[in-house]
Amino acid sequence: MRFLRNTEFRVELILLTILFVAAIIGMYMQCGTIAAVYLLIFCGVIFCLYISYSVVKYRKMASLAEQIDRILHGEELQIMEHCCEGEFAVLATSIDKMVQRMLEQQSILQKEKVFLADSMADISHQMKTPLTSISLLLNLLQEEHLSEKKRLQYVQDLMKLTGRIDWMVYALLRLAKLDAGTVQLQQVPYQIEDLIKAAVTPLEIALDIRDITLEVQMQPDLQHRGDISWMTEAVSNILKNCMEHTPSGGHIRIVTKDNPLYLLIKITDSGRGFTKQDLPHIFERFYRGQNADTDSVGIGLALAKRIIIAQNGTIRAYNHKKDGGAVFEIRMYKGAV
Repeated sequence: MRFLRNTEFRVELILLTILFVAAIIGMYMQCGTIAAVYLLIFCGVIFCLYISYSVVKYRKMASLAEQIDRILHGEELQIMEHCCEGEFAVLATSIDKMVQRMLEQQSILQKEKVFLADSMADISHQMKTPLTSISLLLNLLQEEHLSEKKRLQYVQDLMKLTGRIDWMVYALLRLAKLDAGTVQLQQVPYQIEDLIKAAVTPLEIALDIRDITLEVQMQPDLQHRGDISWMTEAVSNILKNCMEHTPSGGHIRIVTKDNPLYLLIKITDSGRGFTKQDLPHIFERFYRGQNADTDSVGIGLALAKRIIIAQNGTIRAYNHKKDGGAVFEIRMYKGAV
């Protein structure tokens, strides 16, 4: 009789009893004993039906509350399976949707925690090597009998290492902003020619030193809507990767095409391409392939992909069937995909 503990039910029961007693007394005074007996039987039936309905209702409520409590303690249940049609089914369905949403959020949070832990471990590992090298170089620079030539070499090595750390921190901050959704990407029209020029300009001297030829095949007056600043960084990172994997005397080719669905930017180099083991992982953070440069930290391509995806684009990489070099194919869609 736990349902009698419910204050609302007790009040309803008392009011119904008073109403029935008053009706029976009134019927007895107006119509006599027989009419009062019939009314008593009728009221008794109604009273029993009301009690039965209330008991069933409160048992359902108690069962629902118990299942919710079990869910709160970690059990995975589907509440809606235990309810038939009616108001309780609607309530149970709504609660079940809420529970499923909470479980999804919990799963997402757990994945984010694992991702954060893995990222911190990767960052720690990537930072440890250059910091250790910097510490050793600083100790060497303190030697009294160090030659000027060696001193200059150590200083240059320090500059390279600090530059590597600076680039790593910069790229990680950019990735963090994109992942957190705090970046407001502009949606303004820009010329593809301006994009390619802005991406190539910082690499012109390095390309010249390495004796790498850059070829650009571009349709005239191509335009696209987006954030040219972020897109420039993505294309520049891809070009830098191609440059690092292209031997002296090689070439890099940029081809742009347009169609009603998307803008295509294809970047090809004459390097060794990707190995089968590296190809599925080249866009992962901190991944360094077998042919990676010694100074590579494995963030540039991950950042490029994240930027492109944030601007309604896709990128894929594969090996050129004829020449064997690497191919990066960027598609910037003009509508939702």
